[in-house]
Amino acid sequence: MGTATWVSIPHNTNSPTSFRDWGQPFSQALATVGLVQTADTGQIDWSTVANPSSSSTLVGYEIWRFNDSLQATAPVFLRVEYRSSTTTVNPRMDILIGTASDGAGNVTQFLPTLQLNATTAGLTNQPCYMSSGDGHGLVFALWTGSTSGYRLCGFMERTRDAAGNATGAGFYHISQNNGTFSAQYFLNTYASPNPFNSPVVAGRKWSGGVMFGGALGLAWDGTVPAFPNMFTDARGNYWYSKLMLAGAPADYTDGVTFQIDGVTHIAMNTIGGADGANSANAIAIFRWT
Repeated sequence: MGTATWVSIPHNTNSPTSFRDWGQPFSQALATVGLVQTADTGQIDWSTVANPSSSSTLVGYEIWRFNDSLQATAPVFLRVEYRSSTTTVNPRMDILIGTASDGAGNVTQFLPTLQLNATTAGLTNQPCYMSSGDGHGLVFALWTGSTSGYRLCGFMERTRDAAGNATGAGFYHISQNNGTFSAQYFLNTYASPNPFNSPVVAGRKWSGGVMFGGALGLAWDGTVPAFPNMFTDARGNYWYSKLMLAGAPADYTDGVTFQIDGVTHIAMNTIGGADGANSANAIAIFRWT
């Protein structure tokens, strides 16, 4: 478990080291929140890597793995690709999620790639946040201090049982680009038999505000409500996220922490919709401890 905050400029070519100036702090944050970098060959060298010279270019990658109690039986490996977008100056990251790495930088991928694609670049430092919550997932928000097209958010987490405990039954992720959240993908990779023939997309999700009562209902910070994001699989099982909640934009301020049931959370008001739809009527609330 861990958190990281930093600032960086979302630009690839503003200075001779622009690319590494935004990419390396992200890499360092992954280690700070508790992920472990593997010994795979060919990984990016932040001391020598140069700015991309063209658009849609893979500049380098890293391989990371989870370090929680389920990693031995339900392994999660991440290939983080640092790129340029369709315009050279704009940053982009792709994250491939797999069950293993081959030692040479390739992962056995089991989910569609989580793509974070800035549609504009910026010239000033912007705040960034990352948390691993209770250690069974990862959530981050990049360059949140503006409403421009470089606001990015990534979220991934293991499935949960009815008591909210992480399980090795499955894994899911969400990505956000410029205020619009993508469809959610779920794949019960470790279960036998596999309940899915293919990833489950939007429509297999209940978003913030669904009431099940008790621990699955409303969570409060003492003055205003926050709602759990609820999910269901192809067999009718359901679970809720412990890393990301949703709230009303008028109730929360960017980067401000508060308590819900004795646990510290942080609001990401400029992220936009947190309900998995193209909506600005909810904001993301990340677990911060």
